[in-house]
Amino acid sequence: MPVYNVNTLEEFQALLNLPNLLVFKVYANWCGPCQAYKPQFEQLSNQYNDNVIFIESDVSNNFVNVTSLPTTLFIKNNQILDKIYGIDLPLLQQKITQYA
Repeated sequence: MPVYNVNTLEEFQALLNLPNLLVFKVYANWCGPCQAYKPQFEQLSNQYNDNVIFIESDVSNNFVNVTSLPTTLFIKNNQILDKIYGIDLPLLQQKITQYA
């Protein structure tokens, strides 16, 4: 599945109401590690079916408060279940399996 770029609060809120697991990456264009993470995140999104939705948004959209970039949040039923700060692909896959 593709990674959906979320640019408006309305788009973000609509996704929060879905029953799927949302894997939500917060990034910034000026962030070097965020740019390195981008192709890895996209590749990972193609490994999962419709029950996991990969989304991303620039930190300037202010949908969630984060203290580090990149940050990946795991959201289901409008609740943040977990967070990963930085890039840790094995942990990311573990969390997807845990929460999907």
